[in-house]
Amino acid sequence: SSAMPDPEAETVPRLRAKVHRRLSPEQLQRLSLSDLCFRPLQSSDMDEMIALHQEWFPVSYDKDFYNMSVSGSLYSLVAVVPSEKADLSEEENILGMITISTYCEHHKEAISHVLGADCEQSCRGCASGAEEGR
Repeated sequence: SSAMPDPEAETVPRLRAKVHRRLSPEQLQRLSLSDLCFRPLQSSDMDEMIALHQEWFPVSYDKDFYNMSVSGSLYSLVAVVPSEKADLSEEENILGMITISTYCEHHKEAISHVLGADCEQSCRGCASGAEEGR
């Protein structure tokens, strides 16, 4: 397709994440959902998270985003393959991740389109309900 970039183009990010050196396409194809483990991001994930974000997303995130992600200030979940599941002697490998901000300043412009209400009603209302044990 003409929509696909030329893999040799300067603008295409190079695959720098460790997972590309550790797992072959054949190993990845043999994995099943039961081979994956899920956990929050950890500070030891910082370099791999940055490398994967640079590969996956056409936007640049600042250091604060990454620090907040690994510190627990943002909700995060990573899908990892433990080394023993991939027949590797090295550490686990991150295959996917999500990070979600619950702070209005990160999403207040789009929240009415997504939830049909403003941030104060939706997000802060939920947060105050959670604080009160609801």
